[in-house]
Amino acid sequence: MRFYSLSVQLLLFAILVVVARPLGADVVITEFMADNDNTLADEDGDYSDWIELYNSGTDSVDLAGWYLADDLSVLSHWRFPALVLEAGEFVVVFASGKDRAFPGGELHTSFRLDSSGEYLALFQRDGVSISHEYGPLYPPQRENYSYGMGMQGQAVSVDRLYFSAPTPGSVNSGGFEAFVADVVFSAGSGFFGQSFEVSLQTETPGAAIRFTTDGSSLLDDDDGRAYEGPIELSATTTLRAAAFRDGHEPSDVMTHTYVFLSQVAGQTNTQPGYPSIWSGNPADY
Repeated sequence: MRFYSLSVQLLLFAILVVVARPLGADVVITEFMADNDNTLADEDGDYSDWIELYNSGTDSVDLAGWYLADDLSVLSHWRFPALVLEAGEFVVVFASGKDRAFPGGELHTSFRLDSSGEYLALFQRDGVSISHEYGPLYPPQRENYSYGMGMQGQAVSVDRLYFSAPTPGSVNSGGFEAFVADVVFSAGSGFFGQSFEVSLQTETPGAAIRFTTDGSSLLDDDDGRAYEGPIELSATTTLRAAAFRDGHEPSDVMTHTYVFLSQVAGQTNTQPGYPSIWSGNPADY
């Protein structure tokens, strides 16, 4: 009998915990952009940074008195006006520093986002309960890329991803984990008199480097040749390289040109390493 009574007590306690859970716990920051150049303009025509909130729960939430903060030491950075966020609904707040919080109007925080990385959180009206946060710092951001949570339809995942195609106010799709670091060449462009070797490397673990020596581009990880060791150069060469890794955004394509002076007088646009076309125009050596 005592065991049964204890079980009932535990069940009642569990029910009370669930009932007492704040409804706003399902409101999350699904996406934000800390370096907006031309993706979304505010009502003034400015390309301000922005923050997207999403109610992933089944109940509506009144955000009146809630806070967005970019500093844990100052919880009340910016306070929401009266705003009911229905289940499955998004709202976009511009992180412009313009400080606008008029009910029914376009929302602007009193702070801006730091593209080099900082803290970002949504606090409930008690100023203590954190509904969602990116801490201690979100990673460095790039121009016109957004960052946030992966989504499968209306469901939010725990994955933190970058998005090359931002979707402010709607479901996130695609996304990748990080950017691959640019390829570093052991020798810079210049004039040379004898053959030498060029080594390539990237700081991203597990990334594969591919390269070309004829000036052609590297759009994906099937282009060019796989880098397996130092590249020996004995003739004028346009060396291009990029690094790739699954689940990551490829590095930028880096280009260096190595000119052997003794060959300049006789070079033509039909020799290996001498592109016949530059930016759509015939090359004339």
